Amino acid sequence: MQEREEESRKVSQKLLTAGERQGGRPKDLAWVSERRRMAYIRLVMKGWTAEEIACKLAKPGTRHYRRIRRQVLWAIGTSSELQALAAAETRGNIIGNAGDISDALVRRAKRGRTDSIKLGLAIAEIHSDRVSHEHSGELEIKITGMSRPPRVGESGSDPEPVVDADVVEE
Repeated sequence: MQEREEESRKVSQKLLTAGERQGGRPKDLAWVSERRRMAYIRLVMKGWTAEEIACKLAKPGTRHYRRIRRQVLWAIGTSSELQALAAAETRGNIIGNAGDISDALVRRAKRGRTDSIKLGLAIAEIHSDRVSHEHSGELEIKITGMSRPPRVGESGSDPEPVVDADVVEE
């Protein structure tokens, strides 16, 4: 715990003295220095949350606190290596606890929770709402392995043409 507090003091000192004071409120937050962004990423990789980092650098609830928290979240969102680590950790956690997760899902589905039922069917690859099933209305049937039936009528000649009958009106 002391190591974490000491690390936090060092990082906060570096962050507070790094670079000039930034003015304005850019919409894309691209103005955060690379040095500061890397410091945020290192702290997040050590297990710190955006709130913990902002709390160490500013008083909670202040404008400065919200700005730092937003900067940390932006740094997390733009770091591909951090996102890859988070995705791998999440996949590992889900796979490691697959038995408990599936049991809980089945219990909820048995109670009639439609969201759990749909999720269970999607996981089992039985049905998915995201796959669109479009039908054109046309039907094509091919019969293989059968010979054509013999023609009805005289063999070798054309059958008699069908003549329309007169319609009797009443």
